[in-house]
Amino acid sequence: MVKPNHCRNWMSIVLLGVVLLLTAACGGSVSETLVGYAVAHSEQGVLVVEPLNEDPESDKTFRAAVWVGNLHRNQVGNLLQVQLGAQADSYPGLSLSKKTKQQQQPKGERSVLIASLDYAKTKWENGLPVIDSVSFDKEASKWEIDLGCLLDEEQKLRLLVDAKQEITEL
Repeated sequence: MVKPNHCRNWMSIVLLGVVLLLTAACGGSVSETLVGYAVAHSEQGVLVVEPLNEDPESDKTFRAAVWVGNLHRNQVGNLLQVQLGAQADSYPGLSLSKKTKQQQQPKGERSVLIASLDYAKTKWENGLPVIDSVSFDKEASKWEIDLGCLLDEEQKLRLLVDAKQEITEL
């Protein structure tokens, strides 16, 4: 005969296991910090995308990209450090920010990035332009912006942007 206390202990263990399974299935990935540029906004929030990273296991490159639902659209063009909550298992991911910190950027960079992203949108029918790299030539007073496309690695643009924000493709 099984004692009542043993049944209660087994039921507690089974219940705890079910709760842990449901939490893992519904919770998405664990909290992490993402440092990247805010490149777009939609009803899903603001898309924050890391620069390209190389995968040491293969010849492919990858970048973390997450739609952050509780960021305001005026963040586009900013370099952000975002502490993310639970994420939807998708690419780009979908999450909320637990904490957001704007990273320091050179004067004028944000407006140049917004102009460059807008320019790329006119060139590409599909896909979201993302920032691969940014550099500034003080002597020429020009920005060089490398853009990629989030879901199409073949689409690339290299832009030269002057002080008047006139854009030239390189």
